[in-house]
Amino acid sequence: AHPYMVRDERRDHRLAIPDPLMTKEWGIPNACNACHVDRSTAWAIQKTQAWYGKKMDRPSRQRTRALARAQQGNENAGTDILQLARAEQNATWRATLIAHLTPWLDDMDVHDFVLQSLKDPSPWLRSAAIQVLQNTPDDLPAVAKLSEDSTRLVRLDAAWAQAIHGQLPPQQHAELLAYLNDHADQPAGALKLAQLALAEQRLPEAIQW
Repeated sequence: AHPYMVRDERRDHRLAIPDPLMTKEWGIPNACNACHVDRSTAWAIQKTQAWYGKKMDRPSRQRTRALARAQQGNENAGTDILQLARAEQNATWRATLIAHLTPWLDDMDVHDFVLQSLKDPSPWLRSAAIQVLQNTPDDLPAVAKLSEDSTRLVRLDAAWAQAIHGQLPPQQHAELLAYLNDHADQPAGALKLAQLALAEQRLPEAIQW
């Protein structure tokens, strides 16, 4: 479970393969000990190793370790995430890895990889790349090219990136505003409406939101 708005524990509904070693290293729950509550993590590690051997050392372990280091602010995690993202074939996981590259955007290799991902056939990757690049004004022209993307998710992300810099074209305004209004009953949606109003110098409305 993950806390939403500090106090609301929400399940992520993953059906992950149990890996007690990740419990030991990073505190990630595993189904083995969720059932065998009277047994230790060490017991679960020993059992899975005895049953499955080298099969337990899956690529997902390296991905988990790299992402965990990134989330803890490890300055060397960016190199591993970039390497994993380049090799990852699953578009959803590749997008997840890209989304974690923001702290290392000053690295030329990272920046070039993310910039190139704006042209990827997968909308998930294009969306992730926009979100990483949205705070760098120099990349805004490249992001703006996706304002007429065939996928709404990508169009909205491109519109938002321009909006927070006060450069949202009028033709994109209606679709973005409709999307934000649909989410106005949620804290994140209300916050974005405030940010949009602030970027457009509508201070009283920004304060209201």
